[in-house]
Order: sequence, then structure tokens, then C-alpha cells
Amino acid sequence: MERLGHGNYTRWVTFVMSLVSFADSAEIAVTAVIIKALVCEWNLNNLQKALIPALILTGEAIGSFCAGKLADIFGRRVVMLYCYYGICSFSVVSIFAESYYVYLISRTFVGVFVGSCFPIAACYLHEMSPVPTRAQNLTVFSLIAETGSAFVCVCAVFLMELEHGWRLELTAILAVALLTLFFLHFIDESPRYYAITDDKSRATEVLRKIAHVNLVEMPIGTLETSTEMRGRYVDFIKQPNTR
Repeated sequence: MERLGHGNYTRWVTFVMSLVSFADSAEIAVTAVIIKALVCEWNLNNLQKALIPALILTGEAIGSFCAGKLADIFGRRVVMLYCYYGICSFSVVSIFAESYYVYLISRTFVGVFVGSCFPIAACYLHEMSPVPTRAQNLTVFSLIAETGSAFVCVCAVFLMELEHGWRLELTAILAVALLTLFFLHFIDESPRYYAITDDKSRATEVLRKIAHVNLVEMPIGTLETSTEMRGRYVDFIKQPNTR
């Protein structure tokens, strides 16, 4: 990736992954904005009120725990796509929820999918960025995430005072998730994933596309692949020289 440099392809990847971070942050932050409306809607007690953010964050933790293993086995792009299909589907369920428990379960699943997608998006951006601009791209990724939370608050100013305001707020966040899902269809799988799965032809194809878009020559050489085991949690605690 260092030989291919930072060009239009890298900017495109940074844009799409930043959109993922924007949408993910919005999905989590929206709970804090609409929680009072939900209390009034269903006359919730303190325990029921506390369960909403608790289960969403628990779902996010579960998703984060599974994300790396899934991305190493099935690929970064595939897992992000399925996560966003899940986010959009359960967001629709929560928008039309007529009971507290339907809303609670649907938002918990949203938390699982958001928790899975966010670290994979950061990993994907890291793998697709050359070293000189990697920190810069990841900084943009993090800053856009905070912008997603701010977007939720801005929407609340205009929507929460309306009838069914919390449903309209969720609909606005869903629109961002659908836009993100649309753009995710136009990214390529990480060539690193293809390399570690011993798929040299696809890895080379993606690298050639990056070189073409970045207006640089494809480096000459043989692509090395890896046969090491992937997706094992035990690798996290191994020494660097044994990974």
C-alpha cells in the first residue's frame, strides 16, 4: 500500500469509512435524545428506562467481541454489508414498534451490528491507507464519528417537538444508515484479506485498481500470501514474534 501512495482511491475509502463512523455514532447517540419521549410513550419505570441504554451497549460489546473473528473469516466488506443490512432492518422495526419490549429487542440488535461494524471499518481503513497518511485518515474517521453524535442533537431540535418526534428522529438516523449501506456496495474487499486467504488473483486485481485510480504504476514483484491461522482470540495475547 505504501508503494501505491495516497490518492483518489484512498480518499474514497476514507469518505465511505467516515460515513460508517458517522452513522454508527448516530445510532448509539440517538438513545440519549429520545429516552424521555420513550418514558412518556410507554410510562416506563426507572428499571425499564435504564435497560434501554444498558442492553444497547451490551449488544455493542458483544458485536465488538465477534467483529474481528468474523472479518478474518468472511472478509471485511462482506461483514460490514451484512451489519448494515441488520442495522437498517432493526431500525425499521424500532421505528414502528408499538410496545416497549419490541423496541428494546430491536435496538439491542442494532447495538450488536453497530458494535461489529465500527471496529471493522477502522481496521479496513487502516489496511487501505499508506503509512504516511494512516494516522491522518484514522483521525478523520474519529472526528466524523463525533459529528454523527452532533447530527443527532441538531435533528432533535427540529423533530422532537413534533408529534411522534422520536419516531421521526429514528427515521432521520435510518436515512443516514441507508445512505451508508448504498456506498458500502461500491468498495472493494481488502487486498490484505485476500492475501491471508491465499487468493492472489483477487488481491492483485484490487491492487491494480488502486494503482489505476491513484494514477501510479503497479509495483513489479510477487505477491506473498500467508497460511497462518486467522480469527483466533488467543493470538491477541501472544508475543509479537509468534503472531
